Amino acid sequence: MLTNLIVPTLNRYDLLNKMVESIDYSVAHLLIIDNGGTLDKIVENPNVRKSTILTMPSNLGCSSSWNLGIKSFPKQDRWFITSDDVIFEPGALKAWHAASARNKFVISDEWPFFQFMAIGDKVVETVGLFDEAIHPANWEDDEYEWRLKQHGYTPE
Repeated sequence: MLTNLIVPTLNRYDLLNKMVESIDYSVAHLLIIDNGGTLDKIVENPNVRKSTILTMPSNLGCSSSWNLGIKSFPKQDRWFITSDDVIFEPGALKAWHAASARNKFVISDEWPFFQFMAIGDKVVETVGLFDEAIHPANWEDDEYEWRLKQHGYTPE
């Protein structure tokens, strides 16, 4: 079971709902960070035990949304972050969970690579959070990958 699944969204709620529908692996807590501020509900999925929508007054941007998701689950040993426009192939979430670990940073093996990622607490402890000065988006993934490599991590 994924203990968390963090999904920033801006205004493509139709894609977000398709992503939620594609979840075929148990998720303890789905956290939607609504940067558009108008989402009031998402589709139901029996694989999702609990869901929360955090409505932002304005667009936090990518890095800040990812960091908010991580900070929202401070006792977790791993965080699972995805884009709202991902459609998970059958079995993908289970494989993603199996590949993750406290000392790993696992990203999609297809471009765009940061469409989904699993980041362990040991990675965050060493490398830090994402750079919120990169706003609203673009290059936050490259910057983090550079820092990962500086600390001896290779994204998997």
